[in-house]
Amino acid sequence: MREAGASSQPVDIWISDYAMNPNCRGDSPKDMVFLFESRPGWNQHGGPELFAFDHHDPKGGCVLLNDGTVRFIRTERELHALRWR
Repeated sequence: MREAGASSQPVDIWISDYAMNPNCRGDSPKDMVFLFESRPGWNQHGGPELFAFDHHDPKGGCVLLNDGTVRFIRTERELHALRWR
């Protein structure tokens, strides 16, 4: 029997759908993007070029801001209006 929440995939093939903004630090503005949904990969870091809109229906993706706020972004315009630097 597996533990609750345990994956059936071996750990060495897990692929993350999240990336971190390397410009965000502990003392960065509260409204700066910290973590966001991205194309699959492991230990990714970057900016809006990695953002994925196709993980949800309707299309869009989540971002976690430095203050802990989560926002669902649906358009390129909303994405580029976020603080990345």
